[in-house]
Amino acid sequence: MGESRIDEVIKDLINDSTNPTVGILGSPAAVHIRIAAKADSREEAQALIDPVDVQIRNYFPDLVMGIDNDTLEGVVDQLLCDRGWTIAIIETVSGGKIASKMTAIQAKSYCFGSVYPLGTLDLDTIHAQPLDFSRHSLLNYTPNCSLVAVVADPAAGICEATFTHPDGQETWSLGKCGQSNVMQERIAILALEYLRRFLIKTT
Repeated sequence: MGESRIDEVIKDLINDSTNPTVGILGSPAAVHIRIAAKADSREEAQALIDPVDVQIRNYFPDLVMGIDNDTLEGVVDQLLCDRGWTIAIIETVSGGKIASKMTAIQAKSYCFGSVYPLGTLDLDTIHAQPLDFSRHSLLNYTPNCSLVAVVADPAAGICEATFTHPDGQETWSLGKCGQSNVMQERIAILALEYLRRFLIKTT
C-alpha cells in the first residue's frame, strides 16, 4: 500500500491528534507511521501511544510489518526461525538483492543463495521455472529447508516468486521486472513482503 493511500486512510488521526501526534514518512522499502507522545515518563508516553497503535493496526490488518528499528528482512528471519525453517534463495531478475538483505543482517534462517542469469535456465515457461528449479535445489537441503525462487519472463516483462516450504508451495506475482537497481530492489522487497504475509497468516 502506497504512502498516499495510507495518508488518506489515517488523515483524521494525522490532522486531529495532538498528543500523541501521528505522521507519515515514505521510503523505498516501507511507509513509516510515526506516533510521538509527550509525557513525564517513558511508561506514560507508551500508555498514550498504545491505543493509537492499536487503531492504526486495525486500519491495516496484516500490513504493519514491525515497530521502531524492525526491518522487513529481520521480521521474515524471525518468523522463519519461529517455525524452525531455514531458507535458500534462488534469484534471476532480482540480481541477488534478497540474499544480500538476509546476509546483511546475518539472518539465522538463511542457509544458501545463488543468482542465475535468465539465459542459463532452459525451462519452458515462467511458471515452470520456479517450480522445477525449487524442487531441484531443495534436494540438497534438510526437510525443514524452504526456498524462494524469483524468476522472470523478459518477453512479457513480468516476474514471479515461488516459495517452496515443508507444508507445500505458494506462488506470487511480483509485477513488472527490469534490470535496474531500483527494479531489483522493488522485486526483492515485494518477494519478502509476500513471504512475511504468508508466514503471519499461517502461524
